[in-house]
Amino acid sequence: MSTYLTLFGLRESPFRPATHVGRFCSEAERGAILRALEYAITQDEGAIKLTGASGAGKSILAQKLIQVLGERVDCVYLSASDFAKGEFLPALASELGLALPERRTGGRLRELQAHLIQRFATGRHLLILIDDAHTLPETALEQVRQLMQLDSGPTRLFHLALFGQPELDVLLENPSTRQLRERITHSFKLRALERDEVARYLQYRLRAAGYRGADIFGAAAVSAIARTSGGLPLRIDLLADQCLHAAHANAVRTIGERELRSAIHDANFGDVITPPKGRWPQQRLVLGTTLVCLLAVIGTGLWWLRQGAQDRPSTLASLETRESTTKETSTAATPTTNVSAPSSTPTEEKASRLTATARERFNNFDTGGSKPLRDRMLATRDTLDRTPDAHFTIELYTADTLDSGRLDRFLGRAKALVNTNEIMLIPLAPNQRHKLLATYGVYPTREAALAAAQTLPNKYREAFALEPKNFAQIRQEL
Repeated sequence: MSTYLTLFGLRESPFRPATHVGRFCSEAERGAILRALEYAITQDEGAIKLTGASGAGKSILAQKLIQVLGERVDCVYLSASDFAKGEFLPALASELGLALPERRTGGRLRELQAHLIQRFATGRHLLILIDDAHTLPETALEQVRQLMQLDSGPTRLFHLALFGQPELDVLLENPSTRQLRERITHSFKLRALERDEVARYLQYRLRAAGYRGADIFGAAAVSAIARTSGGLPLRIDLLADQCLHAAHANAVRTIGERELRSAIHDANFGDVITPPKGRWPQQRLVLGTTLVCLLAVIGTGLWWLRQGAQDRPSTLASLETRESTTKETSTAATPTTNVSAPSSTPTEEKASRLTATARERFNNFDTGGSKPLRDRMLATRDTLDRTPDAHFTIELYTADTLDSGRLDRFLGRAKALVNTNEIMLIPLAPNQRHKLLATYGVYPTREAALAAAQTLPNKYREAFALEPKNFAQIRQEL
């Protein structure tokens, strides 16, 4: 029986939903997050948390991580939905090949600790990865916390990674999970794919399945799939697969309006936006783009008028710096603003962009007596105080710890790799939960930040997501 595989010359179905590591796609920083996870685990960093919406690709990322770690790390993969309430420890012991005696939790923990110490003595590293962690019952979370207490010595007996939906963040905000939350030193979030990323994702999956022809999904089809799927890979797969079935039924080799409407109907997401009947929405796209450009021009003009005479020279200097940067052949990332230490030279007073509370958080940060760390904190404070909302910086990492010793070591290692005067260390407090955001440089646009991120050292590009973040967003989190 003929199928769309024959019609399109495919070896296999490119979009059949499955956690197949061969189908892992690095779009939307997923490749960078994978490298950062690998780095955190192999460098004996603390516990890891990764969140993403249902269908964002957490499970396939988990399987890809296990594959990448290979024989360097023994991996135990547990899905919270696979073990009953209060049965986390027995499930873990079973995966480790350890028979736990029928006794209280304390005795089981001692058995596990002895096994982990013995394993560590043989030079084997262990990763315990819990998927669907947002569904962990309270008793299982308590057992996870107790397990982490076994790893409080100078050597790390195992690594813990919690993967789950955004509800995991809410779960960890509970006062009863504070000790577990504080052990998490790396937090990652899988975002939805944007329109251009959806286009590359579709092409990647088709090519991986053996397709070598012209584009099957045109610009209008890609836009509609991106919109109706919400940029979630699972939904993109379902829609694209249904589109290919519809194309086969209609004996066509490109996806048109008829195929897409059929796919959306068959996918039955329930919350999708069905494309309008009749003509494709190019006119709507053109009108929308024109309106956005017009508003941008008006907004830029209003912004310029609001700037005082004092700010205009610095803005022009920023543009001149940006122009000269494009002419440079150096591979160093060159921000438009130097995040230098605060100057002792008096300057004219400007309106503060930081709240008094935010300034106090910088001023009172416990630097452990480290002068370099103190200088970075004050320089970061002053940069946040003067940089316009629309400017961007490059996010290196976010940690759920404010350990001054750890930050001082980070700055020490950074000296050999980048200009540490461009590093910003920002103590955040979203929802009264303290975090530390490390970023690099100041750039006038998102595009400039993305371009600069590509010139950072390989070690940074492999370990960090390097996502642009604008100053308005950062100040809101302060």
